[in-house]
Amino acid sequence: MTFNKKQSKCLLVRSSGPIGNYKAHVQTKHFPSGDKELEFEFPYKKFVEVTWTSDEAYVVCYGCEKQKYTLFVHSAKNGKLVHKFQVKYDGFKEVQSMVVLPEKAGIVALIDVDKGNIIDVVNKKHVKSIQGWGGNCTKDGKFGICADRKS
Repeated sequence: MTFNKKQSKCLLVRSSGPIGNYKAHVQTKHFPSGDKELEFEFPYKKFVEVTWTSDEAYVVCYGCEKQKYTLFVHSAKNGKLVHKFQVKYDGFKEVQSMVVLPEKAGIVALIDVDKGNIIDVVNKKHVKSIQGWGGNCTKDGKFGICADRKS
């Protein structure tokens, strides 16, 4: 469960299905009234936090369809699937988390063990990878780069 910036809406996610065939059920509700705004579901293998983009125009979900890792982009107004696309970039590793970059509408970062991968979910493309970035950023969207590991 997460709140939007104004804390006027709540994003709720629950899971169902057998191992290897999970479905996430997503709802947004107005807060504090609890009135349901939208509802949809998507398939996944390993759960990664569902989030709004920084402008709250889209709800972005990391899932798996036909054994391929996929980003599902839904409208935050009505929950309809805007588009979905496979996650592809050089050196792809299993994603550990998804981070929204503040002040950068339509941009999310997929964080794996080695790097952060910036994805433009509106234009469906990989923007760049930042080696050693764990997803930390300032309020204005500047990246918080961690120090290199010493061997």
